[in-house]
Amino acid sequence: SPHTSEGWIHSRTVFFSPELCARYFTYEQSGMTHFVLFDDADTLHRKIALGTELGIPAGFLALPEAMEALPRLLGKG
Repeated sequence: SPHTSEGWIHSRTVFFSPELCARYFTYEQSGMTHFVLFDDADTLHRKIALGTELGIPAGFLALPEAMEALPRLLGKG
């Protein structure tokens, strides 16, 4: 569907913010600039690794957004 986030992502230049540990892009609509943050398999993996390093034993992921990341996060990808 053209309204999915994946459609937006593929039509934009995507950046990585180390401070936020997230990917982002911007777009302009009706004279306003919008800033869109999102995660992918890599950023989720980085966040889980950081949490582990900081001693945080658990977290949660929202499905289906995290579906692509699951094999890597579970050590199967």
